[in-house]
Amino acid sequence: MDFDPMAVLGSKRKVQCLNCGEKVPVLQTTCPRCKAQLPAEAEDEVETVNVVSGPSSDVMSEVTAMTGPGAGKRNIDRLEEAYQKLADGSLPVDAFRARVGDVYKLMNAAVQLSKTDVLQEKIKGFEPEVADLYRQAATSLEEYLRGIIKMREYPNTRNLEDAEEGLNVAKAAVEKLLVIKEKADTIGARVAEELKAKAAEAAAQAPEA
Repeated sequence: MDFDPMAVLGSKRKVQCLNCGEKVPVLQTTCPRCKAQLPAEAEDEVETVNVVSGPSSDVMSEVTAMTGPGAGKRNIDRLEEAYQKLADGSLPVDAFRARVGDVYKLMNAAVQLSKTDVLQEKIKGFEPEVADLYRQAATSLEEYLRGIIKMREYPNTRNLEDAEEGLNVAKAAVEKLLVIKEKADTIGARVAEELKAKAAEAAAQAPEA
């Protein structure tokens, strides 16, 4: 999965299959062990956060992964499909709640992990440009989560405008994440070139054997 904030932050977020007890990545819909459907209400577990260490130039790939469009776009597609089917009456309210809940669990975990003290300490050691990208991504993730929370109001209010408004907020957040990704790619390419140039300079200065 190319948009996995938990993996970026060094965590593995899983849900437990209620049929066989297997621990399964949160976004999977069926258990790979017993093939049972994974309900949205399955008890989830977050392992101890262990933020990846390394110099800030090495974390550009992490920034890119955190803000990548792949699963972020797929989740938006899932939310939009759920909304459209809810609107045309082909999706029961309980199924809508479950689909939105699946995405909520992922994004809520991402937001909570982005606020951990260990990550905030790590960001302090980054170059300002890199640290700013992390903060922008975290803010956009919070906006994404707010949109999902708004969508989750529908089963209680039965006001379709709540679901539509929340979807639009989430979609806008993903667009911001795409812009952040472009910036991360640009910085990452520059850093790669700088490292390549330093390596070539070091090789040229090394004494011959």
